[in-house]
Amino acid sequence: MTKTVAMLALALTLAGCASGAPKMWVGKNAQGNEILTARCIPQQSPSECSAMQTVTITKVATDEEFWIFEAQVELRANIGFSYGRVPRHFASIGNQERCEVARAEVTATATPTGPCQGPFYFRRDKA
Repeated sequence: MTKTVAMLALALTLAGCASGAPKMWVGKNAQGNEILTARCIPQQSPSECSAMQTVTITKVATDEEFWIFEAQVELRANIGFSYGRVPRHFASIGNQERCEVARAEVTATATPTGPCQGPFYFRRDKA
């Protein structure tokens, strides 16, 4: 049940509105690690964004593995004060250990996180 809820939350959070189906891409974060994302990554140029590879989420254990965790990201007003937190899901390509490393990096910024959940699987779409 937990895995189903997590997958549903991931699909709803990362869903592409145009087609009605979840749309995800493989991108690289600031550290150069591949991640799954539903939008352009900050600091990416438009050409880098349009060159990202699309993926299909599967239930096939022989496909590539990813894990997700939820972080409670702080909302800040333009004048600097905090007025709450919102959940944001992070998808880490690789095994649980790799997810825990990514989660530790987010937690080090004083952002509360939930545990890594998975494994989930995806397949890179052919160009």
